Amino acid sequence: MEIVLDNKEDKGYDYFIKRLKLAASQIGYPCFLRSGHTSHKHDWKDSCYLTEESQIKGHINTLVEFCACCDMFGLQL
Repeated sequence: MEIVLDNKEDKGYDYFIKRLKLAASQIGYPCFLRSGHTSHKHDWKDSCYLTEESQIKGHINTLVEFCACCDMFGLQL
């Protein structure tokens, strides 16, 4: 289980990563990743552009952090 935000464990994180790895392997690499609100494309090498499976957790964490920061400024959820 990963600690994602506010030092809290996210119980669905491992399942989500497993499903994302499966989907990316079916689509093929490179592939594009985004949340429901953003892809954080200005930091694309570390967020939305996946070239291999080993990048998934780091890129997800970057997107989660970016969305949390945007939310401080009024991201519409």
